[in-house]
Amino acid sequence: MITSNVLKIIAIIAMIIDHIASYFVAFVNEDVYYIFKSIGRITMPIFVYLLVQGFFYTKNLKKYIFRVFCLATITQVVLLVLGIINTTIFPNYVTRVNEYMGVLYSYVLSLILISMIEHKVLITKINYFLNLLIRIAAIIIIVIIYLNIDIEFDMRVPFMCMEIYFIEKLFRNNETKELFLVRDFDKKSKKIIFRIIYIFLIGVSFVSCLDFSKYHPGYKYSLVYSLIPIFLYNGKNGKKNKIIQTMFYMIFPIQHCVLYFLAMIA
Repeated sequence: MITSNVLKIIAIIAMIIDHIASYFVAFVNEDVYYIFKSIGRITMPIFVYLLVQGFFYTKNLKKYIFRVFCLATITQVVLLVLGIINTTIFPNYVTRVNEYMGVLYSYVLSLILISMIEHKVLITKINYFLNLLIRIAAIIIIVIIYLNIDIEFDMRVPFMCMEIYFIEKLFRNNETKELFLVRDFDKKSKKIIFRIIYIFLIGVSFVSCLDFSKYHPGYKYSLVYSLIPIFLYNGKNGKKNKIIQTMFYMIFPIQHCVLYFLAMIA
């Protein structure tokens, strides 16, 4: 069994492999590109899964959302600066990474979306009806943002987040455990059955969002392989270390800096 730290490392390695293919597409043959992008497809569903886990485990949701927003903004600014360098100094190098907003912004919007579903009272000083109006307005604004702004993976991310959120809610309910688990089995067998049903539903949530996009690359179905490390996830964070946690965040803009710059000068 693996911790969330190991799960993050797996997702990060797959992400870097994916971005190597994206940045060096002019330097690799079609088969290598296909393999690298196929490996990279497991990144988004793993991060979405961890995002929902973080939603349930965080002690301060506002700070959690703010951290992801800051990371998204820093990464986007880095890409913007690199894009300016690209067009002014290395005009012969062509990439699409600056043509849309990064998936990190989608993670932020997804967290806000499931927050609107989870928390019925956002402002304690006003009544339930006004809170409901605020929640509905926030959801409508998020939909409008997706309809008008090109964000990586578009609406697959929030829909996947919502599905995983509802699955988590369902499986955290003790009554659900009793419903799914057969009494004739021993405790260990019950846990395995429960886990298999849980992973199966997570897999359904991934597959159901495959075609909810204008992008239809053939390697998209490889994201289902992300279920393997998720199945091995033990629900624990692993060792807490501020340096490691900081690196988990900083790797996003850093890897773009390194790969983008190397590709421009190659």
